[in-house]
Amino acid sequence: MKQLVEREAMFPGGFFCCGHRFSALALVVTLESFLSILFKLYQFVSRHLA
Repeated sequence: MKQLVEREAMFPGGFFCCGHRFSALALVVTLESFLSILFKLYQFVSRHLA
């Protein structure tokens, strides 16, 4: 979890210095990690409710 927070903290700086060419890739990576977190939460909750 700590590693994820550190990566998120580094993200905006990398996003701005690389400009628009990088933004599409950054958006995909952000979306992918967000979906991955949602999926893990879903698994966690469903395991506890089952």
